[in-house]
Amino acid sequence: MEVHDQVMTYIDTAKEKMRWKRAKKLMELELSEQLYDEIDQHVQEGLSEAEAVKAVFDKAQAPEVVGDTWDKQYRPKIAWKFGIFVLTLIFIGFAFYLVTVSVNDLFMGYVTKSLFVMLGCGILLWAVICLIDYTLYFRYAKLLYTVLCLLSLGVFYYESTYRNGFDWLNYIFLFFPILWGGLLFYWKNHNYALLKVSLFALFPMLLAGYMMSAVLLIYLFLSYLFIIGYGIWQKWLPLSLLDWIFFGVNAVYIGYNVFYLTYHSPYVYDTPKLLESASFIGHITAPIASDQLFNHLESIIQNHPLIVYIQQFGWLPVIVILWLGLVFLFFFLKMMYKENSALGKLLIFLVMVIFFIQGVVGILDIAGIFLTTAESPFLIYPPFLVAKPIFLVINLMFAGLVSAVVYQQTIGEKLLQMRLKQMQEE
Repeated sequence: MEVHDQVMTYIDTAKEKMRWKRAKKLMELELSEQLYDEIDQHVQEGLSEAEAVKAVFDKAQAPEVVGDTWDKQYRPKIAWKFGIFVLTLIFIGFAFYLVTVSVNDLFMGYVTKSLFVMLGCGILLWAVICLIDYTLYFRYAKLLYTVLCLLSLGVFYYESTYRNGFDWLNYIFLFFPILWGGLLFYWKNHNYALLKVSLFALFPMLLAGYMMSAVLLIYLFLSYLFIIGYGIWQKWLPLSLLDWIFFGVNAVYIGYNVFYLTYHSPYVYDTPKLLESASFIGHITAPIASDQLFNHLESIIQNHPLIVYIQQFGWLPVIVILWLGLVFLFFFLKMMYKENSALGKLLIFLVMVIFFIQGVVGILDIAGIFLTTAESPFLIYPPFLVAKPIFLVINLMFAGLVSAVVYQQTIGEKLLQMRLKQMQEE
């Protein structure tokens, strides 16, 4: 029997004891490499090929034992605690919301027809994303980014031409920070990596500025700063003078646009007026406009779940959100500490940052500090607790990415190294 056939017979027997298909592939590659290296070593020591093969397999454990060992050591992990906590947040958010609506609204209106349906869709997407090989995220980073940019341009053209204002485009932009992280990992340790990531990050921020969406621009800009900071902390960005110059110019330009949109819009809502019965202070920087466009904005703010909560319960919802946010942060930091894959750590960090920005910006926007303009009446919602249906789905998709990292934690580093090796060979 040829050497290859003997090796593959041994590996196939071991694989029969394993249940996780993704781990089987890793085992085949790692075990075959190990066996061939040992055979080559014996041949170099003077044994014939047949004698080398016999010596290796005489010393090796029974393939059934090897398969059982791998099956116990490398099996998927379910992020039960994380999942239960996310569902608890959603339940608390629903509880806050349900006590503010009538029985008719509950059974006949918005809640039944939208929130529960979207919650089911979001949980389904969460489960599907959890099972995906998350290394796709950086292996096809440029392709995914290109697709998202083309989708953004298509939706931008449609909504600017056939609709009065932007809607779906705002939600598409929420995914850009995730893909920036993939580009950061793809270009890590490359020359001018900071310059490349910054150039790719510029497109959605410029488009958000053109849309006059201060809140969306703040969300993107803060995400960009966190991603660059993480890359510098991990020493993935060899910095040149050109990198620093471009980064500085980019930061100043985007920062100026945020300031201009926030403090020079003629359409600014009066938060204290909307919250006359609540202990919540707004920040007014421009006179109230009374035209139809502003009335549309004011109605959106008045119907915001967090506004309703505060009107009903005063400071309690904000205190609950902040406290649960700290617990959520602890969950993410603990998962980052346990994760052994550099890409897995980056994904967990990115989702943590996105949720953090959503929570902080969502509360400050309602407070009137980050001002939503009537030209682009888009609000960031704190994750899960304050749930607009589409936000709930998007955030459950982000939670799915974290669950995918945890699910593949036992093979994460080996899987990443295998994918990197395949990319180098291609």
